[in-house]
This record gives sequence, structure tokens and C-alpha cells, in this order.
Amino acid sequence: MLNFLRKLRRNNMNAKYLKYAIGEIILVVIGILIALSINNWNEARKTKNREHDLLNQLNTELADTRAELNEDLANLNLVYALTDSIIFYDKKKSLQPFKDYFKPAGEMSFYNNTLLFGSKSTFTTLESVGLEIVKNPILRNTIADLYERRFKRVEMTENAIFDYHDRIVALMESRFESTYYPPLNRFILLPKSYTAYMANPEINNALSVMQSIRGALFDRYAVVDSMANEVQRMIKVETQD
Repeated sequence: MLNFLRKLRRNNMNAKYLKYAIGEIILVVIGILIALSINNWNEARKTKNREHDLLNQLNTELADTRAELNEDLANLNLVYALTDSIIFYDKKKSLQPFKDYFKPAGEMSFYNNTLLFGSKSTFTTLESVGLEIVKNPILRNTIADLYERRFKRVEMTENAIFDYHDRIVALMESRFESTYYPPLNRFILLPKSYTAYMANPEINNALSVMQSIRGALFDRYAVVDSMANEVQRMIKVETQD
């Protein structure tokens, strides 16, 4: 009987130690889980802050790009209108002599063109970090589409215009003469014979093709401006705390 009681007491003590050990293990596991949760929360907060910093930088970058784009659109309108004045010149209705249409207004002339130098440094950073840092999938896809497709289409159209510009300049150099223009203190190209120019449609045809490409550039500038505006709107919503 005494041995039985001793064994029972020993078993009770072992059960208490076991419960104590299990309790300690549970506390350690809970502590580890809490520490992991805090660490994950801190990492998520850092990632979110990094995302917002990059989005705010992108917003500033797009604002600068759109400001330049608006200047380019204004200049493109001037160049387009000047070129049309030459292509469709009517000496009975025009307010000034034909030769004056070849004189540039400031730095503008019918054979000048615009070139968009939009900054892409923040998008390059986003690519290196990983676009997945932008959690909103619609915003992420719109940013990617703007930079990877729309800006590239603008660049391709501008390159096509400048390639054609070289062809027009080559035609001008063979049929025009370099004349000193005092308002700009430089030489400009003017037709050697306005009568001969009017009778020869070659340059006008070339300018008409240039105008059609410029028309495509108008459309692509407008798409970039609209998408950039939408990205800025979404960034504002996304970065609100």
C-alpha cells in the first residue's frame, strides 16, 4: 500500500512537470509567433512606405513630363499650322507674301519638329525594385502600359518624323538658298525661285506626308497626356493615409 501511494505521488509530480513543460513550450511558441508577426508588420510597413515614396516620385516625374508635353503640343500646333499655310497657300487670300511663310517665328519653322524628353528615372527604379511593389494591380498595369507601350509609340513616331525631316532638308538644300535672317542672327533656307517652287509639287508632297505623321503624333501625345493624368489620379488615391 505504501509503495502504491509513493508511485501515485510520483506520477502526480510527473504530470505536473509535464503540464509545466507544455505550458512553457506554448509560451515560447506564442512569443515566437508574436515576434514574427511584429517583424512581418514592420516589413510590410517598410514596403508600403517604399511603394508610396516611389509613387510620389513618379507623380512628380509625370507632372514635369506633362508640362513639357503641353509645350510640345503648343509648338507642334504652330509648326503644323505654318506647314499647312505653305502647302495650301493662296496668294489671293493669304495675308502675307508667300516667302514670309518660310521665315521662322522665333525658333519655329515648318521643317522643325518636337521631341518629348520625358523623365523615366523613377520607372527605371520601379523596374529594378520590381513592379510588384505597386500593390494595386490596375495602377501597376496602367503604369507599365504608359511607359512600356505609349511612350515608346511616341518615340517611334518622333523618329519617323525626324527621318522624314532629313529627306525634306535634302530636297530644300538642292532647291533653296541660304539667306541671312537678321531677326535670328543666322542663315535660313529660302526658295531660289518662288515661281519655280509653286510649280514643283515635290516638296509640298513631302510636307503632306510629314503632316500625316505629325497627325499621328498629335494623337499619341494626347493618349500619353490622358494616361499620365489617370496615373496621377490613382497615385493620389493610393497614397492617401
